[in-house]
Amino acid sequence: MRAAPIVADRASERPVIPQNLEDALQYVEARMPAEFEDDARCLAQAIYFEARSEPVKGQLAVAQVVLNRVSSPLWPQSICAVVFQNEHRRHACQFSFACDGRSDNPRNPLAWQKSKLVALVALEQIWDDISDQATHYHADYVSPSWNKSMRQTARYGRHLFYLDARQATLISDHAHGDG
Repeated sequence: MRAAPIVADRASERPVIPQNLEDALQYVEARMPAEFEDDARCLAQAIYFEARSEPVKGQLAVAQVVLNRVSSPLWPQSICAVVFQNEHRRHACQFSFACDGRSDNPRNPLAWQKSKLVALVALEQIWDDISDQATHYHADYVSPSWNKSMRQTARYGRHLFYLDARQATLISDHAHGDG
């Protein structure tokens, strides 16, 4: 699968099409800012704490779940608001790391660096949405009740990805000009 939008190489203005996700990670690493903006940091935290041991595709799909929620009227409209939604409700928030009572500061520098790179790939839309518009996911070793009314869209590593029926209706309505 190739990159979604073609990005320009700033030095030569030639289009750059990463051939694989590792190339996409190298592309953004060469241009990584010294300081991350809040939304980029929140997205990298979600990737790190939810999927750092997953393959790159699994990490990217987690990032895309966050971005898919941001683009939906059913969820908060900023990345940090989505990631930390209900963080005050212990073990009842949207992303478990946000309300587990533990520090949200990454401890593994290499995994944190990779999480930041994956966040940039997702934010810059360098790769297609491999989650297939998913708005939810869970690990394969749990069976939450909420997934019964959803359509599974993908699986990467230990994570299963789902599209909420309400979100599917919004997507369908928009595709047919009703929204």
